[in-house]
Amino acid sequence: MRNSKRTRNLCIIAALIAITAFIGGTVFISNSYSVDMESKETVEQEKWDVKIDKLSNLATVDEDIQVAKNPVYDEDTGMIDFAIVFNRVNTSASFSFDVVNNGNLDGVVKSIQIEGIEEYKDNVVINVDGLKVEDKIKAGEKKENVFVTIKYMKDYFNEETGINYVDLSDVKVFIDVEKE
Repeated sequence: MRNSKRTRNLCIIAALIAITAFIGGTVFISNSYSVDMESKETVEQEKWDVKIDKLSNLATVDEDIQVAKNPVYDEDTGMIDFAIVFNRVNTSASFSFDVVNNGNLDGVVKSIQIEGIEEYKDNVVINVDGLKVEDKIKAGEKKENVFVTIKYMKDYFNEETGINYVDLSDVKVFIDVEKE
């Protein structure tokens, strides 16, 4: 009897070990499978890449306008700068560019700033056509043919210096596009 009790106890212990091994093996295999599945997923990195492209030279139709510096885009500051001299009222010049979103994040135009006309703010008007604040530029899209027009509208005369022309020697245009 003693042997049969011992045999029965050994069988119970062996069965418990087998059940524990089976459950442990199943858990291990299912964890290995889910880890393997997760490792095959790819996560796309966020990429912000909005810039100015296809910047044209200043276009003028009047010989009383002197282009001192055609527009140049500085990728570090995000500014377009140029210089122009108007010798006669009611003349204008313009240039164009595209705003390109090469990233995978949508953008929105937060502001359009123009610097360098403070002295002539009553004489010169600068308009930006084809782009406005709150315009959206989706990932992979571009706003084509944005035009900046500079018009000398009202006579300028500086009594101290006797200068009667408008010298815009350092104008900067900044298009602020931020992540949406």
